Amino acid sequence: MSWGNPGAGKTAFLKYIAIQCIEGNFLSDYLPIFLTLRDFAEVADKQGILEYIHQEFFPSFPIQESSLQEIIREGRAIILFDGLDEVREVNVEDVIRKIRDFSDRYPANHFIITCRIAAREYTFEKFTEVEVADFDDEQISTFANNWFKNKSVKPEYFLEQVR
Repeated sequence: MSWGNPGAGKTAFLKYIAIQCIEGNFLSDYLPIFLTLRDFAEVADKQGILEYIHQEFFPSFPIQESSLQEIIREGRAIILFDGLDEVREVNVEDVIRKIRDFSDRYPANHFIITCRIAAREYTFEKFTEVEVADFDDEQISTFANNWFKNKSVKPEYFLEQVR
């Protein structure tokens, strides 16, 4: 469970993890699956997480639902649940229940949930809680210089926009 202030980089962190998996730099044998919980919540009363993943991500990919189920059943996925705090109040309990049930049913997989600090009180007993710390000005500058190295966007432009 990754907590952080608005703009602390929670979503960027999840996307970075997914990219690192795809590029073979981190958990290279795992299938990263990024879920925006706000979107899932809109259909959560009609379908579970596994069905949603297949419907949303695999209609244009050559993977059968049975293959996806096998990957998840064997514990070869990293499920990245983004933005629990962005789920509407009327849907929160259902989404939380589905996350708990899914992670209990497929415990060999890796799971990360992001949420804003103090958004609500959520408890996921089997999840380790961490907090994304805010950057100070020097850390922002270091990050920007590293992130935009060898890219068309210059770090100076980014830093100007941040300020």
